[in-house]
Amino acid sequence: MKLRIADIINSHGGHPVSLSQIASGIDSSNVHIAFLARIMRFLVRKGIFTAHEDPSQEGATLYGLTETSKWILHDSDLSVAPLLLMENHPLVVTPWHYFSTCIKEGGTPFKWAHGSEIWEFASMKPELNTMFNEGMASTAMAVMRAFLSHYGDGLKDVETLVDVGGGTGRHVAEIVQNYPHIKGINFDLPHVVATAPPYEGVSHVGGDMFESIPSADAIFMKAILHDWADENCVTILRNCRKALSEKKGKLILVEIVVQPHGSDQFGDMGSNSSKVDDLLVGFLTWNASTDCCNWQGVTCDANATSKPVIDLNLNNFVPQVILGSSTITSNVLTPLFHIKTLLHLDISFNRIQGEIPGPGFANLTQLVTLDLYSNEFRGPIPPELFFLRNLEILYMKSNLLEGQLPRTIGNLTNLKELQMDNNLIGGELPKEIGMITKLERLILGSNNFSGNLLSMEIPVEIGNLSNLAIVTLNSNKLTGRIPSSIQKMENLYQLDLSENFLTGEIPTGLFHLQKLKEVSLWRNKLWLKELVRVPNITLDSLDLGENEVSGNFPEWLLNMKVGSLDLSDNKLTGTLPPALFQTNTLADLFLARNNFSGRLPDNIGEASAMRTLCLSGNTFSGPLPKSFLNMSELYLIDLSKNRFSGDLTTIFGGSKSGLQYIALGQNEFSGVLPESMRNLEQALMILDISDNNITGEIPEFLFQMPSLIALNLRKNSLQGPIPKNLTTLYSLQILDLSSNYLNGQVPDALGQVRGMVNNSEYYNSFPFQLFDGIDEQTKYSELEVFWKNLKQELPRTNMILYVFLDLSNNQLSGEIPDSFGGMLSVKLLNLSYNNLSGRIPPSLGNLVSLESLDLSHNNLSGKIPPTFGELLQLNNLDLSNNKLMGPIPKGPQMDRLNDPGSYANNSGLCGLQILVPCEEASPKKAILHDWADENWVTILRNCRKALSEKKGKLILVEIVDQFGDMGMVFDLLMYAHTTGGKERTEQEWKKLLADGGFPRYKIIKIPALPSIIEAYA
Repeated sequence: MKLRIADIINSHGGHPVSLSQIASGIDSSNVHIAFLARIMRFLVRKGIFTAHEDPSQEGATLYGLTETSKWILHDSDLSVAPLLLMENHPLVVTPWHYFSTCIKEGGTPFKWAHGSEIWEFASMKPELNTMFNEGMASTAMAVMRAFLSHYGDGLKDVETLVDVGGGTGRHVAEIVQNYPHIKGINFDLPHVVATAPPYEGVSHVGGDMFESIPSADAIFMKAILHDWADENCVTILRNCRKALSEKKGKLILVEIVVQPHGSDQFGDMGSNSSKVDDLLVGFLTWNASTDCCNWQGVTCDANATSKPVIDLNLNNFVPQVILGSSTITSNVLTPLFHIKTLLHLDISFNRIQGEIPGPGFANLTQLVTLDLYSNEFRGPIPPELFFLRNLEILYMKSNLLEGQLPRTIGNLTNLKELQMDNNLIGGELPKEIGMITKLERLILGSNNFSGNLLSMEIPVEIGNLSNLAIVTLNSNKLTGRIPSSIQKMENLYQLDLSENFLTGEIPTGLFHLQKLKEVSLWRNKLWLKELVRVPNITLDSLDLGENEVSGNFPEWLLNMKVGSLDLSDNKLTGTLPPALFQTNTLADLFLARNNFSGRLPDNIGEASAMRTLCLSGNTFSGPLPKSFLNMSELYLIDLSKNRFSGDLTTIFGGSKSGLQYIALGQNEFSGVLPESMRNLEQALMILDISDNNITGEIPEFLFQMPSLIALNLRKNSLQGPIPKNLTTLYSLQILDLSSNYLNGQVPDALGQVRGMVNNSEYYNSFPFQLFDGIDEQTKYSELEVFWKNLKQELPRTNMILYVFLDLSNNQLSGEIPDSFGGMLSVKLLNLSYNNLSGRIPPSLGNLVSLESLDLSHNNLSGKIPPTFGELLQLNNLDLSNNKLMGPIPKGPQMDRLNDPGSYANNSGLCGLQILVPCEEASPKKAILHDWADENWVTILRNCRKALSEKKGKLILVEIVDQFGDMGMVFDLLMYAHTTGGKERTEQEWKKLLADGGFPRYKIIKIPALPSIIEAYA
């Protein structure tokens, strides 16, 4: 979960991905592929992921999601990842080792492990407090969906409800959201509710349930009483009784009730016995004793005598509590196929697996609407679907369907909407699609269509679909030209052919379609011809980014009304024409990474509706026009990587109080940071003025902006101290002040900035609110930083993952503040090339997220704190050129950080990392079976030399692949403690023995124990 492997697979549409794709998505530049492969093999065997042979690469494996892994997706409202991370944290796992002590001597495991009970300990340990609350909150959605579906009617007469032990308030917030008339109170210990976010209709009250509970007419407790002994529960229940109103007070408990003779309610939920093998099992509101026309999701024809069922709306109908722990196969649909009167069937969002049962659907000949959206149907699309001639709407989006679209798709002559995007469908786009003349929406994006197999182009027949309003074929493998017949589609409103391999000229007739509003041709190899007749249309958006458009700015575009225009990553040259800005409709302009030059037009401020201006990566020069002051609607400006000069007053002046993102890096701006920047203090989130010629001191107000998330002032000529008043700098998580002339001490308050201490509370709101209103496909809003000494651009969707502080290459003095040990979210800390002195604070060992630490080239003295051995994420360390002495700490990561250059030029360091023995060091025994293959071959060859020629034999007791899960666990433990040992398959043993001089062998398997391998020369 820390590696977010499930999220990486899910980011590819949930389709199976290769090991290298997983590695490229991991937040590290030094992924250990071999160990990742072992981890994946173990997780596949445990059912967390699936493994399939990659048909495009012999011997390669593709890994996919299972129902289990979908519960650990971090961006899912049903994710239990925080709960599992909590349960596997060392603070929580350590008490397990004290169960025997409790049995012998009494007490609780947690108190034996940590010296106090968990609640008292959490109040002193913010890390545990936050982790525990997030873990408990993560179960809220799944539990509350089940609760509300079973007990919702019981809340209709409740006016005030208290959630006792409610943590951060997720449960009561869900109740209030569904029943807005209820006044919700979240009641828990004071240190717990102090971290709770605000919820509409919910108040947070701190207290102790053993003392008293706030008054209400309903009290809700989930999994509270099972934590306490009977006598404690009686106290809690009596306090509940006192708090409830006399007339209608009630206590609502969500607890496990153990059955006297056993139950499979909490048994092996993955076993066959718990699978849903009849439709009625899942639909808890259906009752055979009542009229089915009154059942949820069922609509009957009231005008017919027999009242036949004509509509089944089963959207997200299988209860989530069952779905999360069982496999739902397409057999569950069998009872539906007897309802031959069905006109409309919606089974979307149920995660049903298996192939679509074609013969069953063949019975539903009257179907008009079929919605299979967001399930897990696999295999080819059954041909029977294309003989349902009454179909008008067919939704199959977001499944795992493959194969080709059959030519029989032309049979669906009544079809109006066809949506099959986000699947694995490939092959040609059949020309018979041109026979569906009533079609209004054609959405086939994110598949593998390769165009017509003969011409390798989009079929010309698509032009016959004159009723089409929406055409989405993005993210496929379409080649060839865009057919000119597309200009016959007079009702076309939206066209998306982005991310394909289309070439040639864009048909000019496309821009004369009067109803056209949105065009996206991004990332192809298309070019534009100058239009003789200027189009008389108004486009909401035109995206031609990453194509082959060249020459000067297209003149005909100047006379067209466009809301959002993207010509980034083309080959355009020259200056920008003033006519481009003589408009009140242009809101978003993206011209990044072309070859534009010269000054910006003086009338740029006439574009009064402009919200987004991205001109980065060109060679614009000169000061910004004064009319820039008039662009009051701007909230994103990216002028980076140009040659702009002059001061910054034009940027920050005027009434631009809504600016959220400003990127001015790598220009020639000069002067001081202007006072007018104060106007942005409530809105500004990203500010990058790096690599310019800015002078003077950093103004205090810049460090008091509550919304500021990233501040990059790297490589300027700033001087003076770093501001110390940071009381309202709540959100900052990226701060780069490196390569300036800053002096004085490092402010202690920097270690208490909330965004660096714990940035999880911003995860849900950032970065989406930052770019609210900008299309999700916008590619031009990165923040360029130096990460582990390498220049890197952070896209807005990943910026949340990079929390770091870089104050290197300045003239800072004094000691490193102890408060820096509280920055639990920081991944990179660079204080190198300063004049810092004193000891390294032991508190830095608390930085559990730290991946890179550079304290080199200072005057630090004393020992390296032993707590560094606990930095399990650390993979980049430089402590060179200081005055450090004593042993280099040991630990899983510290032992691997053995580059002598990282410790060079200190006065007296010792340790295995630099091969300098410490006096207290003692040798360790070598364990032969722990070695990697190349070491094994050497050992085996020496064994071969030692054995007699005639009857010598080698007897090994080792793990072979068939040993199962225990072997996989042993394999992982071996890697954690040794130098490359691993569990090997029989084939791997065969090769290894042969390389070592033992071509003959036999394996003697022993149940539940390692195998005996007898090898002969």
